[in-house]
Amino acid sequence: MDERRFMELLSRRDAVYVLLALHKNPGASKSDIMYSDDEKGSRAKFLRMKDFVAYGLATEDDNSRQHNTKYITLTPVGARIAKHYEEIMKEGKALPEPVFEEI
Repeated sequence: MDERRFMELLSRRDAVYVLLALHKNPGASKSDIMYSDDEKGSRAKFLRMKDFVAYGLATEDDNSRQHNTKYITLTPVGARIAKHYEEIMKEGKALPEPVFEEI
C-alpha cells in the first residue's frame, strides 16, 4: 500500500478509535468494538473494521456461530501501528496545556 492511501485510511472517521479498540480488545466481536465507548454504534465504525480487513491490518474469523457473530483481531502489522498510536497519545498527555483559550 502506498503512503498516500495508508494516510487516507487512517484519516477516515473513527479509524483511530477502531484501531485502538481492536488493540485493547483482541478477539472481540464486531459488535463489542462498535459499542465499546458506551455510545450507539455507527456505520463508520463498521466500515473502518471492514477497511482494516481489506487492507490487511485486521483479520475476521469467518467460522459459523450462533447469531452470525464475527470476531476480529489485528494482524501483527495492525498491532504495531496501534502500539505506535498509544505511544503518541502518552507523549501528548505530557505536553503542557495551551496558553491560549480555545475559541
